[in-house]
Amino acid sequence: MKNDMNLMYMEALLYTIEGESPSKAIEDQEAREQKWALREMKLPIKTNESSVPNEYRFNGVLKDMEYNERRKIVDNNNVIYTKEQYTKMGIQVIDEYDDLFYTVRLPEGWEIKPTDHSMWNDVFDDKSRKRMNFFYKGSFYDRDAFVNFCIRYTVSVEPFDKYESDASYEERSIKPWYGVVHDCGVEIFRTTGAVSHDGSISVWDIQESQKKLVLDFINKNYPQWEDINSYWD
Repeated sequence: MKNDMNLMYMEALLYTIEGESPSKAIEDQEAREQKWALREMKLPIKTNESSVPNEYRFNGVLKDMEYNERRKIVDNNNVIYTKEQYTKMGIQVIDEYDDLFYTVRLPEGWEIKPTDHSMWNDVFDDKSRKRMNFFYKGSFYDRDAFVNFCIRYTVSVEPFDKYESDASYEERSIKPWYGVVHDCGVEIFRTTGAVSHDGSISVWDIQESQKKLVLDFINKNYPQWEDINSYWD
């Protein structure tokens, strides 16, 4: 890290001399850290806290505990949960590299790919399906890393244009909304849709009706769809 700091300071000085913002040196550092994580096969030791199931997250936490004691248990539960998920996915945890990362060995055919954002990376399995993405902020003053595990099937409620046009709220309120199921990003089911031509039915009610239909479908056909370990085989 010391060498990285020296390099960053030198870059900041050069950017300043060239009339550019010295903050670009921090962006360069973050980009280097992204390449490091990919090259060295590192994955975060913790999951995005809001994604840890409560039965794991709060295991052992008591109501009368002090905040620091509770925080320590929650953080430790997160680490245990994350390592268990890696093991279930066939990822071998070799050791703890530092306070943020494990050194790992991915299953054959898996790979880590950078996104177009220096703080985010995707992990794909041997069938080119995204199994997780992870955040890594490599700036020296605010380092952090966490992983988000993916589920195979996802549900959404979309307007007629899938939010891909500049349609106004008013236009979307009088055109069809659909419930949609995706399999790793590929659409596999779509409801017939619903619309309120005269505005007598609120957009909220239409969205709720389509949400119910799409949940009925996925719960019937893929009852474990919310489990990150289901349906990958």
